[in-house]
Amino acid sequence: MMVFLCGFSGAGKTYLLKNLKQSFTGSHWSFLDMDEEIEQTHKLPIWKIVHDWGMEHFRKLETDQLKKILVGQTSRHCLIALGGGALDLNAELINNTPKAKLVWLDVPFEMCFARISGDQHRPLVAMGKEKLTKLYLQRCINYQKADLILSTAQVESVKKLNQLIDLLK
Repeated sequence: MMVFLCGFSGAGKTYLLKNLKQSFTGSHWSFLDMDEEIEQTHKLPIWKIVHDWGMEHFRKLETDQLKKILVGQTSRHCLIALGGGALDLNAELINNTPKAKLVWLDVPFEMCFARISGDQHRPLVAMGKEKLTKLYLQRCINYQKADLILSTAQVESVKKLNQLIDLLK
């Protein structure tokens, strides 16, 4: 099974991934953060990639990295935190992956914005609140197609991987 965490920037995808990884004691699951994978592969932070080559180039790198992950993880169970916009171009790719489950961290925009607004290393922050609000609403269309939708309270209550897996059943 491949479980993809999706949600807007600041929803807590990386945070949840790291917490579930720390709570997991088995060896048959791997844990990947798409943004970290891209940074390691290209030896540059996301903000630098976007600044130097643009968002379109970053989205291509994101798609390429996702394809590598999908090929490399076919025999393992994997929990993957997607970038906030990864579904914009890759929803179909994920939907067509056997045994893939999509989990939306449905955190309200205001909470996401409060978490990211002071971080100048998040490329979206420069867009401003009004444009980010529109982007959030556009992305919700893809997020809503998830196999499981977790409210903010549910996200905060999931402490172990098996809890998340049970919710997906």
